[in-house]
Amino acid sequence: MQVKKYQQDALYEYQVWVGEEKKAFIKGRKINDFVWWLYGYKGVEDKNMDGIFADELLLDFVDDCSDKDTKVLVNLLGTHQAQWFIERGEFALIHTNFVFENDLKNLEEVTMDLTLKKLDEQNQALFTETYYEASKGDPKIDLEGLNPQQFLDKDKQEIGEAWDDELVHLVYQKDKLMGVLNLRTEIHPQTKMKEGAINYIGLLPTYRNKGIGQQLHLFALHRLKALGCENYFGGTEAENASMLKVFEKNQCRLVEKQGEYQIVHS
Repeated sequence: MQVKKYQQDALYEYQVWVGEEKKAFIKGRKINDFVWWLYGYKGVEDKNMDGIFADELLLDFVDDCSDKDTKVLVNLLGTHQAQWFIERGEFALIHTNFVFENDLKNLEEVTMDLTLKKLDEQNQALFTETYYEASKGDPKIDLEGLNPQQFLDKDKQEIGEAWDDELVHLVYQKDKLMGVLNLRTEIHPQTKMKEGAINYIGLLPTYRNKGIGQQLHLFALHRLKALGCENYFGGTEAENASMLKVFEKNQCRLVEKQGEYQIVHS
């Protein structure tokens, strides 16, 4: 058996061959070095041999993910083959996220007077501190041992090319600093549509649980539409009841139940 690996732009494929015959393969997309999508696994009908071929692919896949401690995302509402494959390896489910879509066509009006200030040399220190404070309490963010600058540097490294200083903002209501909004736009590799996402949306503790998050999220959707996006995708962990309500109020449609896997280190 031989494993062959191919990559075109962000799309990847691992194949296992026996002689001149391809027996099984996995496909996915690399968001960056630290986050990979696994779209699916395709094997053979013989379940005994299928496990052998899957395990052969896993040897290379686990090894490559170990280099950057890469997280692997799997759609748990889609085919179960990708989930079956990833759970055969040295991966553990660390988060379950719900992913929502909005076509940005019939957005309600924002009722709060919110403004954005882009990241620049003058407000860099203020943004760094605000980003850190707004991230406290987020169950998906580990701030232990990190000061504000270290957290920002780590986050920018993990987001990679999707980080764009032109789309990173401080959020104000009149003269009150309320939090941060970090947007992303990209061209989908298959549909070629311009899509928008929110890399991070965060309020300072003083402004939480007051309905402001729903308005800020709606404000972000309008901003993405103004940037020419035809679709918005966003998600949150299954335990985040307040954010799930935000998606519902802003008429976003559930499209994925997403498993986030990471290699278990002994």
